[in-house]
Amino acid sequence: MAQEGGFVAYGPSWVHIVRDGYARQLIQLLRGTKVADVPVEQPFKFELVINLKTANAIGVYTARVIIGAG
Repeated sequence: MAQEGGFVAYGPSWVHIVRDGYARQLIQLLRGTKVADVPVEQPFKFELVINLKTANAIGVYTARVIIGAG
């Protein structure tokens, strides 16, 4: 959402969900585990995304330590 012009977004890292979670489940299924026996996994890595262009446009100060530049 922040990439589309929103100010801030917080949520699970989709890269880690697909790379780690789905891959682990797919491997289990390919090894013959029944679908009912494959556990549902919860995301464990979350991301905070701040759109600096939008923040500057609305006059919001973002500390350098938050954006990793300090």
